[in-house]
Amino acid sequence: MKTSVVLLVVALALAQLPAQSEPAPKWVRLPSASILMRFYPVAARKNGIEGRAVMDCAVGPGDGHVGGLVDCRIIDETPENMGFGQALLSMAPIFEMEIHDPSNVGARVRIPVHFRP
Repeated sequence: MKTSVVLLVVALALAQLPAQSEPAPKWVRLPSASILMRFYPVAARKNGIEGRAVMDCAVGPGDGHVGGLVDCRIIDETPENMGFGQALLSMAPIFEMEIHDPSNVGARVRIPVHFRP
């Protein structure tokens, strides 16, 4: 049986964060490889199709120290209509980041994920 591999590339665009002396927020929770495989679109995986999706989200307030992602949308998906965008949106609640400064809340982040069978 062929082993499937999914790559998560968290190349974040934190350009909208204000200039500050505090460090930028750090990820404290990301989807594991097994979670990524659970969200891999079934038809794409069965047919050996790889894909990519990019999600744009705002950093939510969370508990003031750790925030999740809110107001997420897919800004790129290849190939289209194979479910990669919806798979990534479904994983949004899993992502959490540390918040060092309240002004980071509401900043936009972009999360690209490459799904590879």
